[in-house]
Amino acid sequence: MLVYIPCYLLTFVGTFFAERFKNFYVNTKKVSYFIYFLLFVLLVFLSLFFVSAFRYNLGDDYSIVIKILENIQNGGEGFKEIFTTSLAKLYFELGLPIETHFYVISFLTIFGYCVGVFINKDNKFILPMMIIMFYAIFLNSLNQDRSGVGISLGLISFSLIYNYRNKWVIILSYLIALLSGFFHYSEFINLFIITAYLLITKFNKKVNTKILLTSLVTLVAFSPLLYYGFINVIEYIPILKNYAYYFVPGRDITATPVLKFFATFLIYLVPIINLIFVLLYFNKTDDGFMRFIIFIVFINMCFMVMGVLTNSVELADRTKSIFYMLEIFFVPYIIRNLKTKKEKITYFTLVGLSMIGILLSTFFTSGLYPYRFNFSKDLWIY
Repeated sequence: MLVYIPCYLLTFVGTFFAERFKNFYVNTKKVSYFIYFLLFVLLVFLSLFFVSAFRYNLGDDYSIVIKILENIQNGGEGFKEIFTTSLAKLYFELGLPIETHFYVISFLTIFGYCVGVFINKDNKFILPMMIIMFYAIFLNSLNQDRSGVGISLGLISFSLIYNYRNKWVIILSYLIALLSGFFHYSEFINLFIITAYLLITKFNKKVNTKILLTSLVTLVAFSPLLYYGFINVIEYIPILKNYAYYFVPGRDITATPVLKFFATFLIYLVPIINLIFVLLYFNKTDDGFMRFIIFIVFINMCFMVMGVLTNSVELADRTKSIFYMLEIFFVPYIIRNLKTKKEKITYFTLVGLSMIGILLSTFFTSGLYPYRFNFSKDLWIY
C-alpha cells in the first residue's frame, strides 16, 4: 500500500486543486490561475504515470506481454495488432530496452485519462477522477496493456464529442476512436459508441422511450439465443475471431462455478444499479443523453447474460471494460438529473460502495500487490 496510497492521495489532491484553479481562471481570466491548473494536472499525470510505467512483473498479463516482446525481439511473431507490433520493432531497432513498451503504453494511457477528464467544459473533475480510480479503471490498465491505451483514447474521443460537439470535433473524435483500435482491435468498439451517441441524440425527438425500453428488454430476453448464434459465426468475423476463445463455455477455470456466477454480477453491479434507477426515475424521459445511457445499460445487461451463460468471469470482465469508461459521464449525469437529495445520496452511495468493492476485488485478485519497481526488482513493497 506504500505505493498505491500516495498515488491515490496525490491524484485526488491534484484533481481538487486543478478544479479550483480552473474555475478561478474562468471567473477572473488570470493566466497565473491557468498555469497553476496545468501544474496540478501535471501532478496527477506524473502520480499515475510513475506507478504505471515503472511497474515490474505486476498484473496477470505482464509476463505474457514480456514473452511476446522477447519473441518480437528475436524475429518471431508479435501481438495480434500489426501497429503495436511495429511499435515494438521500432523500440528494438533504436536499441531501446524492452521496458520502453511499458513506458510508451503507460504514457498514452495516463495521457488519455487526464485529457478525457480535464477537458470537461463544466470544470468538474473530482467525480470523474474518482470513478477512474475507484472503479478500477486505472488499476485495470496495469493489466490491460494495449487495450488500456484503446480505452483511454476512447475516453478522449467521447469526451471531446460530449463536451465540444461540432463538425471538426466529430471528425477528430472519429480519428482518435479509429486510432484506439490499432492498439487493440477490440477498441474499434469506440467507433460504435460515438456513432450510437450521435444517432440517438440527433434523432432523439423521433425516439419513443417506451418503444426503446420495450425493444431493449426484448433484446436482453433473447440474448441467450443471440449468444448461441454468435458463437457459431464469430470464427468467420474479421477481428472478432481473435477473441472467440473468450466465449467458449467452461474455459474460465479461475474459480468454482458458484463463485464465478456471483463474481459476474459483482462485475456488472454498477450497470445494474444504473438500470434500476433508469427504470424507476427515467422511464418516460425525453432527454437524448439519458436515452443513450439506457441503450448502453441494456447492452451491458446482454453482456452480463453472456458471462453467466459461459460461467466466465474473464468474459464478463472483458466485455464490461468495453463500456466502463462511459461511467465517467453516466454517473454524474444521473446524479444531476435525479430530483431529490435522497435519490441522489442513495444512488451515489450504492454506486460508490459497488465501485469500492470492485476496486478491492481487482486489487487482490489481479496480481497487483505487493508492488515492485523495474529499477529495484528485488524490493517488494507492501
